[in-house]
Amino acid sequence: FGSSLLARGEGGAVSVPGASTGHCLEEWILRPPKMMPVSTIYVIGFPLEVFPRDLKNFCRFLPGFVDANVPPTNSQEPPVLFAKFLTNADATAAAQRISGQPFDLDQPQMILSAELASRDLDVRAGQAAVPQQQPRPQTMVTTIPGRGVTTTIATGAAMQQPGGYGAQKRSLNPEEEIVTLTVLGTREKGLSLDSLQEWFAACPGCVALQVNERLDGIFAKFASRIEAEYAMAEAGTQNLGAEWARRNLDENGVPPMAAPVAAAPQPMAAAPVTMYGNLGDPGQPPAKRAYAVDGGELTTITVLSMREKGLQQGDLEAWFRKRPGYMGLQVNTRLDGLFVRFISAADAEQALIEANNLQYRAEWARRNLDVGKESELNTITVLGARDKGLTIEQLQQWFQQRPGYAAIKVNERIDGVFVKFNSGAEAAQAMADANEMQFRAEWARRNLDQTP
Repeated sequence: FGSSLLARGEGGAVSVPGASTGHCLEEWILRPPKMMPVSTIYVIGFPLEVFPRDLKNFCRFLPGFVDANVPPTNSQEPPVLFAKFLTNADATAAAQRISGQPFDLDQPQMILSAELASRDLDVRAGQAAVPQQQPRPQTMVTTIPGRGVTTTIATGAAMQQPGGYGAQKRSLNPEEEIVTLTVLGTREKGLSLDSLQEWFAACPGCVALQVNERLDGIFAKFASRIEAEYAMAEAGTQNLGAEWARRNLDENGVPPMAAPVAAAPQPMAAAPVTMYGNLGDPGQPPAKRAYAVDGGELTTITVLSMREKGLQQGDLEAWFRKRPGYMGLQVNTRLDGLFVRFISAADAEQALIEANNLQYRAEWARRNLDVGKESELNTITVLGARDKGLTIEQLQQWFQQRPGYAAIKVNERIDGVFVKFNSGAEAAQAMADANEMQFRAEWARRNLDQTP
C-alpha cells in the first residue's frame, strides 16, 4: 500500500504517517468494543418441589417479558429460572421487583434473589412469549457458525430499537432485514483492514467478515439486527465511518453492494475476498484475540452460564485439565462459570477451538487468571465405597498405581478416600480412569494436606 502502511508507535497505539484522521485507529486500540447490555435475569430461591412449567410463567406479566427457561437439575437441587426481557432496563426492573420477595406466602423464609445473567438467554423461534402492549415480530432462525447458538432474527417492523441507537440509517431494501455493516475507504480514514477485522470480530454477534480490497473496505455480518445496530453505535463512537450495506453479506463469496464512498481509493487490482467464520468453525481460521493483557499475551479462556448450556462443572473441569498446556482453573459460582489458564496463547486457542467444536461456547477471558502452583486442585475423592461394592483396600491399591500419585488419606466416617497427585492433569486422568471402572470419583473441594 506504499505510504499508507501502518507504523507502530509508543504505548501500543497505531498511527498512520500523513493521515488526517489517524486518531480513529488509535482510539480503537485503547478501547475495544463494549459488550451489549444483558437483558436476561436469573432467579434463585425456589423450593425443590416447584414445577418448571410454573416457573416459566413466573415472569409472564412483568413488562417486557420475552421468554423463560428452567435448566434441568437433579432432585436434590433447587431449580433456577432464566428470564429474558426486551431491554436491559426491563430486566433490571424485573430483578429489583423480584429480589427479596417470598415465592410462597406460606413459606416466607424462602426468599427469592434475582440478578442479571452473564449472557442473554437464546430465544428460539416459536417459543418467545408475546411482549406486553407490542405486536410480536416475525422471526426466522439461523445458527451462528462455530458457536452452536441458535439465534432469533427479527424480520418485522416490530423489532425494537435499543435505547440510544435510534438515529441509525435503515435498510435500503425494505423486504430484507439488513444485518451487515461496511466500512469503506479505510486508507483515507487512517484505518487498516487488519485492525478493522479484529475490531469487528470482537463485537458481540459477529458471524462473518469479508474484506474487499478493490473497494478498500470490509463487510461484517451479524446474527441479528439488534447486534448489528449495537456494533454500528459502537463504531460511531469511535469515528470508524460504518454504514449499512445495501444487502446482506453472501457467505458464498459474493460481496454485497454498499453505498458509494465520497472519494474513491486509488485504483488497484482486485484481490480475492477472504471469508472468516467464528472460532470453532471447521476449516476456517480462528478469530484473532482483540488485545493483549498484563503486558503479555492472553492465555485464559472462560465458559460461563454452565447450567444454562446444560453443562456439568465436573465434566468441564476434567475435560480442560486434560488439554495440552493446561496450567490451572478457577470456578466462579456467581457467574456459574470457570476460567482456565494455559501455558501459551497457542495452547489456549487450541483448547478454545476444541471446546467450541463441542458446543461449549467458550470465550477469551478479559484478563489472565492468576494461577500459582499452590492453587491448582490436584486431589480427587471416592466416597461411600461400600455402597459402590468397593473396599478401602482395593481403592488404595488401585490409586497407588496411577501415574503421578502423591498421597492418599482414608476417611472412615464417610467411608471414602482422598487421593492427591503431583499435578491437576494427572489427577484428571486418574479420575477419568476411575470412572471408567465405575468408581464414581469426584474432585475434592480442596487439596489434601500432606503435612503431619
